[in-house]
Amino acid sequence: MPPARSHRPRSGFTLIELLVVIAIIAILIGLLLPAVQKVRAAAARMSCQNNLKQLALAAQNYEAANQAFPVGAAVLAPTDAASGFPFTNNSGVGVLAYLLPYVEQNNVHAQLQVNWDPFNTAAGSLWSSNAANTAPARTRIKTFECPAAPNAAPTDGYIGPHRMVFNGSAIGWQASVFPASANLGITNYIGVGGRFSLVGSNITTGGQALDSWRGVFVPSMVLPYGAAATFSNVQKAAPVNNLSISDGTSNTLMFGETLGDGLASGPSGPITVKTAWSWISAGWRSTFDGLLAPGSRDFGAFSAEHSGVTNFAFCDGSVRGIRAPTAAPHTQYINASSAQKGEVIDFSDLGG
Repeated sequence: MPPARSHRPRSGFTLIELLVVIAIIAILIGLLLPAVQKVRAAAARMSCQNNLKQLALAAQNYEAANQAFPVGAAVLAPTDAASGFPFTNNSGVGVLAYLLPYVEQNNVHAQLQVNWDPFNTAAGSLWSSNAANTAPARTRIKTFECPAAPNAAPTDGYIGPHRMVFNGSAIGWQASVFPASANLGITNYIGVGGRFSLVGSNITTGGQALDSWRGVFVPSMVLPYGAAATFSNVQKAAPVNNLSISDGTSNTLMFGETLGDGLASGPSGPITVKTAWSWISAGWRSTFDGLLAPGSRDFGAFSAEHSGVTNFAFCDGSVRGIRAPTAAPHTQYINASSAQKGEVIDFSDLGG
């Protein structure tokens, strides 16, 4: 006769025990989430740095093939807004467009119908005047975008042709803007134009031409302040190659990050605008205003979503994050942006 078996009910978790287990899981998630976010942020920063390195290498390959780096932007930029020359009297394409074949984007480059001569002065030659350029200009290119940046469609449009402006006493940066409906491809990287970029050899400070603080990438042509609006007065940007970077390629900034948005001039003073850089027109930015916090920087300025730093690529291909200073100006950052000024760079002051 088989032995008798007990049929006691199986014991389970009580409600209190379940609540304790859930609480422990919640605590563990709360402890792990910051670590996961830090890992994601670190991965995004590394990916961004790799993008910048690819751009620096692309520019070097372009220089090897053409004996000079491309211009910052193919544009005839009058320094004086009242000079009479149209701001868009050229193709308006920027340095990234010239580098397309060197970042494995030959298919996009082949679709663009623009005059690649940076010194072309034909009226109506702006890239956006040809409908055939609409589709390629809307292409999103992964190498041109930082994974940490929002990169949402901007509500206030896309930065287009840009220049330095001078009113006789003050100097600043200005850009035209394509409407948000243009739906253009975005970039978070632009060329470094130096402290003042190219403003014309007749503008000086302390007996020195402001052009002497130019960086690697500047507009292809400029009409200096006060010059008559004739093509005989237009000054062409001197080409830059590795030999002409007398400050040294390891000491000279080449590309930097940007979110595009910031402060712009409004009818009643500065207003905050949500703009983005279009890669087809980007471009260069001067460094005279330093690295500033989001609430005080001008639109189009160098900026980033990384914690405490903005990534920059040097001409030798190295990449580092530069800290925003506790007080402006950021002397070492501005010094590193010029190509031929001869400043001594203190890298410990730039950041990690």
